[in-house]
Amino acid sequence: MFKQRLERIYGDDKTVELIDCELERLVNKYKGRVPGLSNNPWDQKDTFLITYGDSIVNDGQMPLTTLNQFADKELSDIISFIHILPFFLGA
Repeated sequence: MFKQRLERIYGDDKTVELIDCELERLVNKYKGRVPGLSNNPWDQKDTFLITYGDSIVNDGQMPLTTLNQFADKELSDIISFIHILPFFLGA
């Protein structure tokens, strides 16, 4: 699944093999925890929120916890998926 892409990037077959095994293990471990995950995980009815993980803050609370609580309370009926962009430390 991942091997062709990783070989193109890294070239080292041994490294690719190790990374491939680890990625496969992680995919298999978490596959059952994602609701509705299938070969076609979304369609035209789904909506995505793309955001930085620290875009919603609440004093004394970790940003991802705040985002999760906000999404559960305010967005659960309208947003199907949340894609969290990496934090940018220079901002």
